[in-house]
Amino acid sequence: MTLVRYNPNRSLTSLRDNINRIFDMTFPADWEEGREAAQWRPSVDIYEKNGETVVHAELPGVKKEDISLDMKDSVMTIKGKRTSEEEIDEDGYYRKERHFGSFQRTIPLPEAIDPDQVKANYRDGVLEVRIPQSESTGMRRIPID
Repeated sequence: MTLVRYNPNRSLTSLRDNINRIFDMTFPADWEEGREAAQWRPSVDIYEKNGETVVHAELPGVKKEDISLDMKDSVMTIKGKRTSEEEIDEDGYYRKERHFGSFQRTIPLPEAIDPDQVKANYRDGVLEVRIPQSESTGMRRIPID
């Protein structure tokens, strides 16, 4: 009989390998077969500067009229649609990586905001949203009686 050294992480490694295998089967590295299932999701950068929360969303090829920006409580939703300029027969494609169609990004914000104070600007395919932070931002110590 061969002695096998005890490894407490062996079952966790096996579980991780099985989960990775399931993800690899579901989401293959080469999306060519399942591209229709993939959705376009614009990239966003969110940061704070000069008392404002600033959101930059990359929306190349989207017309300003096709973008909708909604605010409710502490959630911002960017919706839109990117349409193809021309129709090309699928047989004429060598590679098709650009996505067209509807998109939606929901972004939670750090606190409830006043929608009347929000400013949005769209230029060169980038949507910039500036959200002023309220005066009460931060932690406040509550006295205990």
